[in-house]
Amino acid sequence: MEDIENKTLFAPSPDDLSSLVDELIDGIIWLDINLNVISANHAFVKLSGYHEHQLIGKELNTLFKDDLSSVRNQATEQRQTFGPCNLINKDGYEIATVASFLRLNHHRDTIIIIVHNMSDLRELQDKVRKYKDRLEWAHFETRQAHNEAKQANQQKTLFLANLSHEIRTPLNGIIGMTELLMNTEINNKQSHYLACVYEAGEHLLAIINDVLDLSKIEAGEMPISQTQCSIHHIIDNMKTIFGPKIEAKNLQLNIHPLEKDLHVITDPVRIKQILVNLLGNALKFTESGSITLSTSCIPCPSDNNKMLVTFEVTDTGVGIAADALGTIFQKFTQAHFDAPQSFGGTGLGLAICKKLCLLMDGNIDVKSQENKGSTFSFTLPLMINHEPKT
Repeated sequence: MEDIENKTLFAPSPDDLSSLVDELIDGIIWLDINLNVISANHAFVKLSGYHEHQLIGKELNTLFKDDLSSVRNQATEQRQTFGPCNLINKDGYEIATVASFLRLNHHRDTIIIIVHNMSDLRELQDKVRKYKDRLEWAHFETRQAHNEAKQANQQKTLFLANLSHEIRTPLNGIIGMTELLMNTEINNKQSHYLACVYEAGEHLLAIINDVLDLSKIEAGEMPISQTQCSIHHIIDNMKTIFGPKIEAKNLQLNIHPLEKDLHVITDPVRIKQILVNLLGNALKFTESGSITLSTSCIPCPSDNNKMLVTFEVTDTGVGIAADALGTIFQKFTQAHFDAPQSFGGTGLGLAICKKLCLLMDGNIDVKSQENKGSTFSFTLPLMINHEPKT
């Protein structure tokens, strides 16, 4: 305890203090009672552009644009700031600074002015302001470009929709008249020709319908209705449509419906549209083996009034290469380069399926191995119909 009491605080020498002051980044000048400079540190010498001997004796108001003579009466032992002021350097340029002042208690006739250079801050603020202006302008241009692209896309979609409608109307007439001709007394050669016309017309109509549906979806004009239906009825409908086609190709059709029928409120037309596309693809790309349509359901975790219903289509066809799985649901994309020549189609079907699933708050997925087959599945949250119509 005695050793501690006998210890004294370290007292730096005047040379130490002088070196310390010269290392400061802020400029410091010492003034006499008449506000003439009597000393300056290196930072102020550098900031002002004068040599130290040139500063000695200079009046304070010759160094600053602002009148700082009031510091003579206001200076106390407490440091005070008098805000932004402009230092005039040796070359006459104004430098933005913030100055503060105080009076030394043991040298009442000495006033210290501490000058902080604000030029770097001002420059930084100007850069930030310019960057902000450029950013706002870029944001404006981006928003404008987005609106123009959106408008152009809407115009394109409207054009495609109108064009598809104008083509589909006479095409339906051609298909209808061809079908009527096929039911008249014609020879085998004529029947073959008409069958080719009919098949080509149906194929073209399917493409037009895909373009029209995609246009409606992208324009936000594809309605999703809410109708009472049953899952068993949807599956039975698919069996009726595809059973004969699958049998004609010597393939096996496997149906795995829900153990107990589920009555829901949804858009059965869109669900059937997705299933028709998936089953159509399975039929198209499968030459031997089987096609399986399965359904399953679990309670929806986020809504007790809904069930998550999964529809799954599995085939033993050509399968999809691993590097094509990531883009299979994009527009105009097909898993096989020669698919349009070998199997037909435009690559719109799966893109439409994905968009329809998203419109119905669901999702679609695919698992596949090349030369072994594929499984497409989509899951939809469907509202339970507690009072189905009999």
